[in-house]
Amino acid sequence: MISFHCPIQPSEHIFSWLNRIHLQSGNAKLNHTLRHLSIENKSFKSCNINKTFLDAIKFFKHKIADDTSAFDNHSPFALWALSFDLEDYNDCRTISESTMSSANEPTRFGFKSNWQYCPNCVKEDIHRCGFSIWHVKHQLPSVTHCYIHQTKLTGEPRRLRDLRTSLLPQVHSFPPPNIDNEALLLEWSSFVSNIYERLNNNPLLGQILKNRVKQHLEIPEEIKFRDNPIFKPLQEQLDNDIPLDLRCHLFNFYTLAKSRHPKILQSTLGYNYKVKYKHPVYWLIILYWLRDKISLDDS
Repeated sequence: MISFHCPIQPSEHIFSWLNRIHLQSGNAKLNHTLRHLSIENKSFKSCNINKTFLDAIKFFKHKIADDTSAFDNHSPFALWALSFDLEDYNDCRTISESTMSSANEPTRFGFKSNWQYCPNCVKEDIHRCGFSIWHVKHQLPSVTHCYIHQTKLTGEPRRLRDLRTSLLPQVHSFPPPNIDNEALLLEWSSFVSNIYERLNNNPLLGQILKNRVKQHLEIPEEIKFRDNPIFKPLQEQLDNDIPLDLRCHLFNFYTLAKSRHPKILQSTLGYNYKVKYKHPVYWLIILYWLRDKISLDDS
């Protein structure tokens, strides 16, 4: 009866849905509800693909729809089509048994990973269905603006790191953040949301875009360690073309001394025996850099 009494909303994050199920359960503590639903009581972080997330996916498949719609429509997972090989990506969507790293090198990121909401969306959600929800596209890594209203997203990095300690967005009234170069970050947020939508519609596009990037930059098919020096002039060009405010928003190392020269392209496209998959933000900034030079469509 959960699908009837607590239907998931079209743009709702799956953890938001679990929170609403808990609110309707009558249980005093969330861990009691999760135990009843056979869901691990671990962190509710917006982009974590942990055991709790996978348990929630299985619960969704049992109660709502036995397909990949929970991954596709109720999590930011589509962005990882940029990072994963298509086979591994589809395995995660269909099997839902193994965890994966959702934030390689997290200390390198300049953006926060707390939950965010748009005050305008809160009002419209309440008017539409009587309650507010945590929107998936508000939680995409590095976005700062609402995909609907283009207004700044609001959130508190400490109190909204883990949704288990929070309720629905309507109970919060945090002030909007101060953002340098807001027009640039609005453009970036729109770009990320657009790529997310395209990957959601066609996960194969992730591999297509990666191939286009490598072809445009003339990266060897079988990259070897000796090929890594080819990335230095390309990296210098990326740094010249991408505004510093955006680079600092995405990566902490751009705020450090020049002696720590960042290697976004080499670590993403070059030979690296330690890291098989990079966080999609690395791919997103490369695509943003080349957006006028390669097609971002699936045609």
